[in-house]
Amino acid sequence: MSHNDQGGGLINSVYRFVRTITLKQKLQLITTLTGGTGKLLDIGCGTGAFLEVSQQAGWAIKGVEPDPDARAIASQKTKISIQPDLTAIDQEQVDMITMWHVLEHVPTLNETIEQIHSRLAPNGTLLIAVPNSDSYDASYYKQYWAAYDVPRHLYHFTPDTIEKLFDKHGFKLADKRPMVFDAFYIAMLSSRYRSGQTNFVESLRIGLASNIKGGQKGHSSSQIYVFKKA
Repeated sequence: MSHNDQGGGLINSVYRFVRTITLKQKLQLITTLTGGTGKLLDIGCGTGAFLEVSQQAGWAIKGVEPDPDARAIASQKTKISIQPDLTAIDQEQVDMITMWHVLEHVPTLNETIEQIHSRLAPNGTLLIAVPNSDSYDASYYKQYWAAYDVPRHLYHFTPDTIEKLFDKHGFKLADKRPMVFDAFYIAMLSSRYRSGQTNFVESLRIGLASNIKGGQKGHSSSQIYVFKKA
């Protein structure tokens, strides 16, 4: 195995370990915000990991996933029918809608946000997690910043632009929170994109600096935005 392959394998191992922790954190966050459980719609649910832990915690779940292979795995995990797009979901309003690193992939941005607004109950909560192109690690790695992820990422958001976008569609920003692990993971990928191998020491240093600077300004590497209907 080459040094390159070892670096990639370690990044994947770190990702899997961190995902277990972040799934628990996400579940804790939605439970705290709602004061219990309720009806949850996860848009871009992938293979259904978050839906599965939410379902096990007592949430009534629905999911949307355009990729047919991931959708099949999610349906198998959750024993519910995962839909290919929002138009296939019934019109019943839900208490919580989540999009974990999904909004940047959506081609019909404004139309999708309108649909989300109509699906969310009047007192419901919308959670949007996206990379922040105004973060310290983005400015450090410049064109090698992994979260630009061209061409898969169609949009890049900052705290200011995302608040204005959702305000236009009838949402009010209630809170924003950092995704601390993302800064380290994105730094690892970015250093690898730049030189062909992962610089772990630099990644830890830049990830830590990004979290410190981001925490001071509310501009972390990736942010969770908590929206309510205005």
